[in-house]
Amino acid sequence: MGVDLPEPERLGLGLDGADVPTVEGDEHAASRAMQISIAAASVVKRGIVHIRSSSMCSVYVAEDEGSMRTELPGRISHPTLMKRCETRPKMRILVVEDELKMARAVRRGLEEEGYAVDAVSDGEDALHRALYEDYDAIVLDVMLPGRDGFAVCRELRTKGRWAPVLMLTARDGVEDRIRGLDAGADDYLVKPFSFGELLARLRALVRRGATERPTTMTTDDVVLDPATHTVTRDDEPIDLTAREFALLEFLMRRSGEVIGRSRILEHVWDVNYDGFSNVVDVYVGYLRKKLEVPFDRPFIRTVRGVGYGVGLP
Repeated sequence: MGVDLPEPERLGLGLDGADVPTVEGDEHAASRAMQISIAAASVVKRGIVHIRSSSMCSVYVAEDEGSMRTELPGRISHPTLMKRCETRPKMRILVVEDELKMARAVRRGLEEEGYAVDAVSDGEDALHRALYEDYDAIVLDVMLPGRDGFAVCRELRTKGRWAPVLMLTARDGVEDRIRGLDAGADDYLVKPFSFGELLARLRALVRRGATERPTTMTTDDVVLDPATHTVTRDDEPIDLTAREFALLEFLMRRSGEVIGRSRILEHVWDVNYDGFSNVVDVYVGYLRKKLEVPFDRPFIRTVRGVGYGVGLP
C-alpha cells in the first residue's frame, strides 16, 4: 500500500503545488517509521523524494505527522528534516533583503548548503537582529525600507558588532562600492550575481571571522578616519598634509608598539626612498606641532635608539 509523505513545503523544499510523493511498501512498512537516505538533489518527483544535503544522513519519517520523533531513540523525524541533519554546528547567516523573491532564493540556496539562515526585509529589523544575535556573516542589501544598508552597517560597526558583512546592490557605480566599504562592509556583490560566487565570498568572509575592524581609529583622545581623511583631538579638527596623515595612520594602526625609523620609512615613504635620512624625525616634529603643542600634552612617544610609538604606557 502507499504511505503518504508530508508535503514538500513541510520538508523545507519549497515546491509549491508539487504532487505529494508516496513510497510503495507493505503493511508492515506502513506501520513503522520510514528511513530516507539523504542524497544529492532537491527535486521532488512523483513516488521519489530526493533532498540535497552536504553529507549522507539518515532521517526517519514518523507515521504520525504530529510526532516530532519516532519510537527509535535519537532518530529525528520529518518536521526537523532539513534543520537537524547536520550533527556539527551550522554557520548562522542573516539575510537582509526586501525583494521577496530574491530573499527566498538566497535563503533556500544557503539552507541547502547547510547554513542556518534568518531573513528580514528592512533596516530596523536587521539592526535589531544583528545587535542582539550572533551571526557568522550578514548578507545585506543596500536599498532597504527605513535605514538603508549603509546606515545599518555603519551603526553595527559603531556599536562594536564585527560580523562580516557582504553587501548586495543593483548599483554598480564605483562611488557606491566605496561608500559601502567605508561604512564597514567587508565585501560587495552587484546584482545580478552567480549564487556560486555568493557562496565563495561568504566562505571567505566566514574564514576571516568576526575580528574587530573599526572604520575609525582612536588612540587616547585622537580620532583618525581613513575614509574621510580627517583627524580630531578633543573633537577639535587637525589639518594635516597627505604625508603627515599617512605617518599618523601608520602609527595609530600599530598603537602600543614601538616602530623603528627604517620600518616607518619603508611603509610611509618607499622601500627605495633615497631622500635625507632624518625625514621621519622631521615629520614626527610636524605632527607634534599640530597634535601636541596646541593641547599642551604629548601624544607621540620617542624611544631612544628604537623609534616612535603612540598609545604607549
